[in-house]
Formats: sequence, structure tokens, C-alpha cells
Amino acid sequence: MGHDHIWNLVLSHSHCNMAKSDKLVSDVFITKLEQRNENIMGSNHPWKAKIAEELGRTPIIRVQTLRKHYENMKSVLGKNYWGGTEGYNPSTDSFYRRLITKINNTH
Repeated sequence: MGHDHIWNLVLSHSHCNMAKSDKLVSDVFITKLEQRNENIMGSNHPWKAKIAEELGRTPIIRVQTLRKHYENMKSVLGKNYWGGTEGYNPSTDSFYRRLITKINNTH
């Protein structure tokens, strides 16, 4: 969304990242980003303070701020959406499962 802030960074495979390029993600990915950020806010993750500083102190304010950024980008980029890589399913991706397990066990 034109921001290289902690709250907007996500892990991706290199082929997904290249396919996305400068396209805006669809709304479903914004919902996932909101959920990911709230999971961090409910943990001891080192990003917690930075997310609160950049998006807001309450869940409602964080969602409103994130959505405001998203709407601003939609007004600039139009409907040039990236909907994901066809056939990719994180539940069957062994790297993704190992990574999430590692993150959850260390924070």
C-alpha cells in the first residue's frame, strides 16, 4: 500500500512477490493484515509498540487507519488488484507451517 512500515510488511514467496509487483492487494488480504496485526498486538512480539505507534492504540483505530491507507491507495491505483497466486494454499505449504510454528514458539 505504498508503505514500508512494520504494519504493512508480510512474508511472501519470491514468485508471489514478483507476480504482485505494484498491484494493490484485494480486500481479503487487508482483512488478513488486520488480523495479523491484532494477533501481534495480543502478544509480546517486538513489533507491538511500533504498530500501536503507527496505526493507533485501539483495535478500532488501527482498523480505521489501515482502511484509510487502503482507500487512499485504491483512489490512486484504481482496480489494478492482485488476487494471489492461483492454487497456492498456505495450509499445505510446509515452509509456511514451519515458519508460523517457529514465530509462535519464540514470541
